[in-house]
Amino acid sequence: MDNKIDELERKGLVEAFDLKEEEVFEARYNLLGFYSTLQKIKWRLEEEGKL
Repeated sequence: MDNKIDELERKGLVEAFDLKEEEVFEARYNLLGFYSTLQKIKWRLEEEGKL
């Protein structure tokens, strides 16, 4: 993602939800981890012919 857009998004989240910078980072990290897990499940199901 473009750094300028990323920075604007981060600032928007901080202001809109009264978050700390660390909280925004943690939320993004957790969402990426969750997506990664879902992707691995999808690949496994595709390999097993269940999807």
